[in-house]
Amino acid sequence: MKPSAETIEKFRKAYFEEFGERISSKTAYEKFLNLTTLLRVILYPSNPERENRSGRKEDSNQKDNNIHRLPHRE
Repeated sequence: MKPSAETIEKFRKAYFEEFGERISSKTAYEKFLNLTTLLRVILYPSNPERENRSGRKEDSNQKDNNIHRLPHRE
């Protein structure tokens, strides 16, 4: 969903009030999207059955087995 021009303008104002720096609408749009993406990841974490680095899905048992392969710290 694309944020409205009004939302971006509010974000620009809030950014200026917080950081004392004026940013362009384009920069505000990019920062707004980055922030909302970060919040989405924090608020809605991924499914336990997720893709591993190779792109294959791993189930929760496989994920738990991978924990034991981590190097131990002394």
